[in-house]
Amino acid sequence: MDDYSTKIKISAENLIRVIFPEKALELDTLVSSPVLSFNEVSKVRAEIRLPTVDDLIFYSNNIASGDVSFIYPFQQQRNY
Repeated sequence: MDDYSTKIKISAENLIRVIFPEKALELDTLVSSPVLSFNEVSKVRAEIRLPTVDDLIFYSNNIASGDVSFIYPFQQQRNY
């Protein structure tokens, strides 16, 4: 039991003294990198079109009448 306790204690000390500081530096480097730069956040935006009440009524009426030949009114073709 003493060997197990000693092993856990050594492992915990290594984790706190060595591993945590290394990980903190890695995270700091990552956050400071241009990949995660917040300077150009205003340039990042997604074009979305949320359904309106009219879209939902149109969709509902066409489904109720059995007409499914239309394109879903607020689903846009995406080209990835």
